[in-house]
Amino acid sequence: MEQLVYYTNPQQDVFTQTARASDSSTADMSFSNFSVKKEAVEHPSHYNQGKIECMDVVRDQNLNFNLGNVIKYIFRSKHKGKEIEDLEKACFYLKYEIDYLKKKEKE
Repeated sequence: MEQLVYYTNPQQDVFTQTARASDSSTADMSFSNFSVKKEAVEHPSHYNQGKIECMDVVRDQNLNFNLGNVIKYIFRSKHKGKEIEDLEKACFYLKYEIDYLKKKEKE
């Protein structure tokens, strides 16, 4: 059994998982061996600075992947340390969704 290690960054916890190769072309990834603080995974502080958590808004409004990412990057922009980059990412996903809808309208 091979153990893979993923670092979120040097100051944060280490994500670990195990993988078993069933054959040379595929691997069975087991995520039951994560060793991360529960809060860092389930409720990161940069997504719940106010009264409403980001994922609750996305789920309540039944947003798709692109629009969920728009909300996510706006929510975290002031709290993750890269405000302009996060807002640019939000714009990217919003433009991507708008372009998709325009293309769909033409079909």
